Amino acid sequence: MDGSFKPGKEVSRAEAVKMVLSAMGENPSRTSRSSFTDVPLSHWGLKWIEAALELNIVSGKNFYTFAPDNAMTRGEAAKIIVEGLLEME
Repeated sequence: MDGSFKPGKEVSRAEAVKMVLSAMGENPSRTSRSSFTDVPLSHWGLKWIEAALELNIVSGKNFYTFAPDNAMTRGEAAKIIVEGLLEME
């Protein structure tokens, strides 16, 4: 995420997680572990994904993968927005 506005661009799962957590006022610290085999420790979104997982806002595509760079579907977006709002209550 470079902060620029690109309304026609798809949003990745990692980008969406960061947007929702940022809107919630979260600023997770670095983490030294990854719950998913496809999110390496070097991935820019790791700390956001792990924080969202801990808050039960997201889940993986399956037990082992998160697919951080895949485009987020409307259904997935709706879920994390709702879960984020519920977490804020």
